[in-house]
Amino acid sequence: MLNELRSFINFKTKTSLTCFFFKRFLLLFLCSIFTGYAQVGINTTNPDESAALHIESDSKGILIPQLDSVAKTSISNPATNLLIFDADEGNYEYNSGSSADPEWTRTLDESYSGARGAMNITATDYDNGPQTTFSSKGVSTRQKIEGNTTSSDLASFEASGNNRLVYVGTQTRYFRVSATVSFYSNSNNTILAFYVAKGNASSSTPAVLQDTKSYVRSTGTNDIVTVPVLGSV
Repeated sequence: MLNELRSFINFKTKTSLTCFFFKRFLLLFLCSIFTGYAQVGINTTNPDESAALHIESDSKGILIPQLDSVAKTSISNPATNLLIFDADEGNYEYNSGSSADPEWTRTLDESYSGARGAMNITATDYDNGPQTTFSSKGVSTRQKIEGNTTSSDLASFEASGNNRLVYVGTQTRYFRVSATVSFYSNSNNTILAFYVAKGNASSSTPAVLQDTKSYVRSTGTNDIVTVPVLGSV
């Protein structure tokens, strides 16, 4: 009877030790699986190389990582539409550009106070840019500067044709407009005035804002002149 009891205790001891080592082995094995990959894919077997976590689902959402502005721009080859939360700006942003040429765009957020946009006139060089011709002198000859424009960094704004940005937000706001115009004139002693004009999306003749007027004089043929144009709208 005593021998049988000792055998039973010995068996229980061996069984417990076996289970302990098995659990420890299983834990180490699982740890090695989860630490052996740089990207994690859920519902996909091919996660993008720029994403730490790539999830595909049609029924659930995700909590987005928070990065500061420096860390955001340090992401290597960010995928198009890669989404992050910029902790410095306090807004969600996504890459609206490409992996080679990323462009971080804020999602439309009316609580964000920095609604803004940038616009540039396309010109290969100073002697081969778009031309704006005036037929006579006076305010009746005012016209929009000609040329194709490209827009970027748009938040609560949309490009509407050339040389025009349209505010699409719902809150009433005031904006500071800052522009620089460089040109050369083909006549001597010419005085030009530049303005900012304000209208609405459906207006073909926006109103000129008189307090944004900037004068400049071209003193000789083919003079290259630069003038700042500033105002609030």
